[in-house]
Amino acid sequence: MKILALSLLICLLPAATRSEEPAPGKWHGDLTVGASLVTGNASTSTFTIAFKADKTFRQSFEWFNSGSFLTSEADGEKTAEKIVASSRVNWIFRPHIYLFAEIQGMRDKFKDYRYQYLPAVGLGYKVIDAKKLQLSVYSGITLRIVKYFQSGSEEEDLGLKVGNRFLWKFSQTAELQQSLEWVPEFADFSDHFLQAEVSLSASLGGHWAISISISETYDSAPLSPDIKKSDTTLTAGITKKF
Repeated sequence: MKILALSLLICLLPAATRSEEPAPGKWHGDLTVGASLVTGNASTSTFTIAFKADKTFRQSFEWFNSGSFLTSEADGEKTAEKIVASSRVNWIFRPHIYLFAEIQGMRDKFKDYRYQYLPAVGLGYKVIDAKKLQLSVYSGITLRIVKYFQSGSEEEDLGLKVGNRFLWKFSQTAELQQSLEWVPEFADFSDHFLQAEVSLSASLGGHWAISISISETYDSAPLSPDIKKSDTTLTAGITKKF
């Protein structure tokens, strides 16, 4: 996959020195509203709204929050409906090294998820921690809990979580962000869940920007053969930063 290839290339970037960080105790993030093109289990034009809200406490604790809602209709029928939310706390107890605790949730009618929860704990390392260039890698243990619409059944599987996050402010007005997570089951690594996202934003002046992102979720073992393993979402929108 193109997203996975880009993620692996990004991970090979050399380390950089630490620079200025956001002021502690202040929220910063963005709100994006836009149109989407979805392919996979749903193929339609859509409306989406997404947010990010982060906060740093005394330089030792970081709190990251994000969420999105996507919906659409065609010929009077709903053709896409997806809600995603996550919250993570990092405790930086050594230079560049941190512990994290996280909860992610997803509801996707067309992927047959009534809900999916991914609570996780683990250890991370900030390979690059500069003002304009940041890269962190992390690994931990997660419990994947999925309840399905069609059967009403629920599955719980203990697994590994491996991922990275990347930020590159390559000019005064533009930045690139990327994230990747791979969640294989301990019992069978071939049974896995993957999610990835790459986004690019450019300033329109003030706190406004235009942004475009591509995200993908991949389930290696969907409950029904009628459900495709991969869903890709391409989104373009207007972003308000704060």
